[in-house]
Amino acid sequence: MPKPPGKLLESLLEALPDVNPTPINRDVKKKLANAVREHYKKYPQALSMQASGEIIPPTVQNHS
Repeated sequence: MPKPPGKLLESLLEALPDVNPTPINRDVKKKLANAVREHYKKYPQALSMQASGEIIPPTVQNHS
């Protein structure tokens, strides 16, 4: 997978506990959300890779 989507995938996988089945509790949700926020702060150009209706949402600015 090309960068930066591959980096986002790696960060999301690192945020998940290494158990099966993987529990998605409040702590895991926070880790996943932080991984996404940090990714888009580091790679703002990745916002253009998201599906959109011709609008780039102010996602990163909302969490600054």
